[in-house]
Amino acid sequence: MVQRALSWIRRNRIEFALLVIIVLAGSALRLYQVGGWMHFGQDEGNVARVVRSIATGEDLVALGPAAPNNWSGFHLGPFFYYLLVPFYWMSGLSPAGGAAAAALVTSASIVLVYLVGKKFVNAAAGLSAAALFSASYLMVYYGRWVWHPNVVPFFMLLIFLSLYELAHLERNRKSAWYLYVLAVAVGLVVQLHGTALILVPAMLVVYFIIFRPRIPWQKYAAAAAIIVALNAPMIAYDVTHGFQNVNGFTQILTQSETDNPVSLFERAREAKNVVRDFWFESLTHKQSAVLFYALAAASAAVLLAELAAAVKRKRRHVAGTLMLIWLVLPLCSYVLYQAKIPVHYFCIVFPLPFIFFGWVFGYGWRARSLRIPLFGLLFGLAGLQLYYSVILLRDLSPGGSRASSYPITLSEMESAVEYIHDDSRGEPFVFVSLPVGAYDSGYTYLFERAGLSPAAQEAGLEYAAVVGFSAAPPEWFISSSGITRHSIGNVTIFSVRKGGADD
Repeated sequence: MVQRALSWIRRNRIEFALLVIIVLAGSALRLYQVGGWMHFGQDEGNVARVVRSIATGEDLVALGPAAPNNWSGFHLGPFFYYLLVPFYWMSGLSPAGGAAAAALVTSASIVLVYLVGKKFVNAAAGLSAAALFSASYLMVYYGRWVWHPNVVPFFMLLIFLSLYELAHLERNRKSAWYLYVLAVAVGLVVQLHGTALILVPAMLVVYFIIFRPRIPWQKYAAAAAIIVALNAPMIAYDVTHGFQNVNGFTQILTQSETDNPVSLFERAREAKNVVRDFWFESLTHKQSAVLFYALAAASAAVLLAELAAAVKRKRRHVAGTLMLIWLVLPLCSYVLYQAKIPVHYFCIVFPLPFIFFGWVFGYGWRARSLRIPLFGLLFGLAGLQLYYSVILLRDLSPGGSRASSYPITLSEMESAVEYIHDDSRGEPFVFVSLPVGAYDSGYTYLFERAGLSPAAQEAGLEYAAVVGFSAAPPEWFISSSGITRHSIGNVTIFSVRKGGADD
């Protein structure tokens, strides 16, 4: 395999060089200061505490994060926690290790976007899709965030790459090993988000009904065993706890998360608007509606033309069919969803706008007369996305406005904890984070890591960490005398000693 890769590189030096540049640029955007400038809020703090318990051998958990919003009691699988464990080990249990893990996985997704685009269309499609995905503000924003939905695109790309290869078994029987790649990707992605758990099996059913790859049943059984083995902890937990998780999942499917369900028409309109906005931001960052709709129309035209040509030749268009499966099933599910659709619910289709763009680019690249305008279009869109991605990094930096990013960063929270550690001088203190519920768990983890334990009840010293450089003190501080104010980036720390001024 190594020899074959080296041989390919020698034959395709320019293509390989462009891919390396694209991957390095995208990795830099995702990895630059990713630890110190990461978001470390309530969810991330909860994840950190679970990962630490696994890394230290305190508790080898069998369930993952609660979903959705913990209203049904359903939990995903624990894969995301175990993915982070080695990185926490290497970083001395710092949350920065988790950020590095997420950034590395999302950087690897750039290579898979290229491979899917190249397999589906041609090398020009793969490189153009990867370039836009690499620079995309939306993908960089989520690619630096330690959150289980944000690594879903990597596994979705691996799934559809495997499905493409399995659909071409008649021309290459060696592709059968992709069935095991598919099994691993499926077994892991269903543990990362509820949309993947529901939609990936549905996608596979549709795929196998249409393509029916001729693979011995023993290999199908082995693939199924891989999926079961990867989900064994969650299955074992459910069997020994009265199928609590299955009941929670059933509740998700049969009941609404909201007490105010909306009509089918309203849900369809909401889904259309959210999909449009997501697609719009992915391609043009909401800068040109005309260009966006032109690209959308071109994507539809190219896809329909390819499918029509395949029908005329009485052949199946594998790539086009896979794109339809990947697009249509999620869209139908979003219409059925009765609550407001958050952007991260699109994690299973994050790569699609870029692959569709690559398809248009690769289709047009066949005509030499279109190459210069197509390259100009790619350069302009990638440059626009890169501009906003750099703004994101600037906003995350010390002194950044945070207008397009997270309100506070891990480095600011760590500095706040260090300041309180030095200022309290071992004296018991009460600590509160404002706004309430946004960063409590994150601060708790950092205090524990620093060997501090804020008092649960009253103490002579009280601290409040408030989001905002010029934030006002909490109401209960205002009537106190001797209030001390200390700003660290976008965090303002107020302290007061009850009964008098500071020492």
